[in-house]
Amino acid sequence: MAEPGAVAIILHAKRALEGAIDLLFARPKALAGFEFTIAGFWLSFAAIVLLVPPFVISTLSEARLGIGLGLWPEDAFPWGALFAARAVELVVDWVFFPVVMAILARPLGIAARYVPYMIVRNWANVVAAAIYAVPEVLFSFGVIGGDVWLAATLVAFLIVVYYRFQVARAALGAPIGLAAGLVAFEMLSSVVVTELLDRVIGP
Repeated sequence: MAEPGAVAIILHAKRALEGAIDLLFARPKALAGFEFTIAGFWLSFAAIVLLVPPFVISTLSEARLGIGLGLWPEDAFPWGALFAARAVELVVDWVFFPVVMAILARPLGIAARYVPYMIVRNWANVVAAAIYAVPEVLFSFGVIGGDVWLAATLVAFLIVVYYRFQVARAALGAPIGLAAGLVAFEMLSSVVVTELLDRVIGP
């Protein structure tokens, strides 16, 4: 039997994910599912656990693509090194943007909404990962080829960009320019951090 504390956490996560999905479809009162407290802030970082399945799918898809392109030998594929590198990149990327935003929040005039923004952002990233996972799953199981996978991934990317824009607008009450800038900064910083780490610890 689950402990009461565990049940509370599961219910908290369920409400937050429902709110994140409501935001994706621009449903009214989407923010009502989130707990905008300090406890809710720290708990939202535990949402990284829910990124494990999409992480595994994405890494397997990357491996399949790399083998298909001849980047890695199939008979001596560095599975351990690849998964270890991608796991480190996932964790660093997960905390990098919140840390940077904690520093920039006051200069940007969003300090009062920083906690709600991070809470919504963290749970929304689970939904974003699920969106990215759709073409990855289809490609990994051979349902679609490389060209279709690339097109589907581009569509998923555009959906996620729009979604993150919606998150920034809703959670911060930010004007269009600031919301767009924050989305661009988060996505660019994610690419830069991942690329730098890949050069250092990548297989």
